[in-house]
Amino acid sequence: MFLAYLIVFAVALFGVRRQTRPQHALAIDQTRAIQGISIMVVFVSHAFGYVAELEPVAAGTWLDRLGDLFQIAMGQLLVVMFLFYSGYGVGRRILTAGNDYIRSMPRRRVWSVVWQFWIAIGCFFVVGLLLGRSFEWTQVLQALLAWTSLGNSDWYVFAIIVCYALTAFTFRLIPGSYNARAVATTALLVAFVIVMQQAKPDYWSNTILSFAAGLLIAPHAERLVNFIDRQYILSIITLIVALIATRIIAKPLGPLAYNVHAIVFALLTVAVTVRLHIGNAITRWLGQRIFPLYIYQRLPMMVMATLFGAAFVVDHTWAFLAVSIIVSCAIAWVYPKIIGR
Repeated sequence: MFLAYLIVFAVALFGVRRQTRPQHALAIDQTRAIQGISIMVVFVSHAFGYVAELEPVAAGTWLDRLGDLFQIAMGQLLVVMFLFYSGYGVGRRILTAGNDYIRSMPRRRVWSVVWQFWIAIGCFFVVGLLLGRSFEWTQVLQALLAWTSLGNSDWYVFAIIVCYALTAFTFRLIPGSYNARAVATTALLVAFVIVMQQAKPDYWSNTILSFAAGLLIAPHAERLVNFIDRQYILSIITLIVALIATRIIAKPLGPLAYNVHAIVFALLTVAVTVRLHIGNAITRWLGQRIFPLYIYQRLPMMVMATLFGAAFVVDHTWAFLAVSIIVSCAIAWVYPKIIGR
């Protein structure tokens, strides 16, 4: 699987060039490209997860072990840019559209994610039944709330719904400036992390403050980018040192500390793109279709693992990966034509 990661990196680096304008680091074509790269890494990680469940990494090749080490090193950082850019995007829309956008958030953000997620749950439920699986009604109900899974990804959907809902709540009901309400949203998300670490594994909440970071940075993005551009080498070195330091302290200190690590990673990514334009037609296409790619990518993996068994997944890993990619991209291509977005 490490070779698959190398292919992802090759695709990601294709078309890299010097950034002509530092402010373009947070432009939509750049953020979409970074999200496209992230979804490729997530895809390989999920596929690798299926293989690792069926064949211990220790029994694989040295390249398999390298892939495992990379996956451990990345941890939850795989999804950080989704959350960070979501928070930034929401913040920018609030700053430009004001109360009209705030009033529309329950419908345009929260409900939009919920009903699309319910459609995905329906697909996983039907496919699961066709594959001979059985589900308790409580499991289905909890899956609809993104509290558990029917084979689909769950925690990220739960996290992003919470982010959108709390943002809509604070900006609609709490008086004050944008910055004051963004801080209030951050405080509620910190409380969410503290509560969730008692109820769920750490990965359910240890990156969610990246959304808050994007929200907080939104009105100050130009100054931040200009500062990084002026002090580029110093900024990169500082953020790399901070990334290493926060990773060291994150494990003993728990989810809140890992959230700081995740935010540093997001800022380092922004800093890199201040001077480098990263992206191409492939990564931008993927970045425009994050939701269907993220939610449905496990569906073909689940079908093949169930129908063809462990031997196929382990012995024909590249075929497993290739078919999963083709089916997932086909779903992502047809998705807006059916759903209408």
